[in-house]
Amino acid sequence: MQRRWSGQSGVEADANPPNVSRGFTWTFRGRSQRLRIQIPMWLYTYYLARPRNSDYTVYLMDPFDEPVISAVASQLAKYAHRNRLSELETIDFVAAWIHSLEYVPDDVSTPYTNYPRYPIETLVHRGGDCEDASILLASILRALNYEVGLILLPSHLQVGIVRSHSFPGTYYTFDGKRYYVLEATGDGWSVGEMPSDEEGKTGRVIPGTESPILIHRWSAHTNSNNCVSGSVIVTNLGNTVVNNGLVLLQFRTISGREAGVKMWSLDDSHPNETRSFEFKTKVNQISDVSGRVRIFLNGELHDESTSPPSA
Repeated sequence: MQRRWSGQSGVEADANPPNVSRGFTWTFRGRSQRLRIQIPMWLYTYYLARPRNSDYTVYLMDPFDEPVISAVASQLAKYAHRNRLSELETIDFVAAWIHSLEYVPDDVSTPYTNYPRYPIETLVHRGGDCEDASILLASILRALNYEVGLILLPSHLQVGIVRSHSFPGTYYTFDGKRYYVLEATGDGWSVGEMPSDEEGKTGRVIPGTESPILIHRWSAHTNSNNCVSGSVIVTNLGNTVVNNGLVLLQFRTISGREAGVKMWSLDDSHPNETRSFEFKTKVNQISDVSGRVRIFLNGELHDESTSPPSA
């Protein structure tokens, strides 16, 4: 009996997807504002399946949310243009929307104490903690062509916006540029204003500019004598070369015992490059074995998919 396995990052885009509709209201300069967003369900499902890691740049740069984030940014830009808002006033307008989202700690909304969300997830949930709000705010401002990053404090995350050296307020320096703080939680914060409980703390700038973004697909099938062959295909959708990247293919029994394994390096994989890894390996058991592909960057899980065997 032949067995087959297959998997891929997230799910395929649906040509006629059901949408998640979300409405938002907030106040800016004493006037009520409204925004409605349509998010494809497949896109939300895709981000739910992505592993969580400490590289916040990945959350800003993953390309699949670009149509939704750009559409949101376009609506906000139209308001700014109609009302002749300056650059800083536009930032305040966008920040006022993000400030209006519900603050929900990770340990309340998830089983985890630290669970950063992609922007699409925060939009669907209409809230989150400081990480989620900052990632969403930075993504929207980035789509509006502001040069932004994230500022990591000991127990807090903020947005950083590049301004000239003559701009007043609190900033952190990276690569000769000043990233002025913008608080994403609370209410009424403007660029350069630091909450009193965060003043004087050491912060690290995470520029939202460069990161590998890796997705994959794979398939395998049995041959004879417990031999399995197939391929793993990995694409770098990011804008920088992969360093310290690893592909791990595992076959495991129901009890979790390893039945076979293959590994490949992804180092020096360039932007928009696709690599195919063909394999033929012997496993010590065929029945009741699942297959799993895991991709690691800098020792952290970046992408994965699991497949039970099909007869």
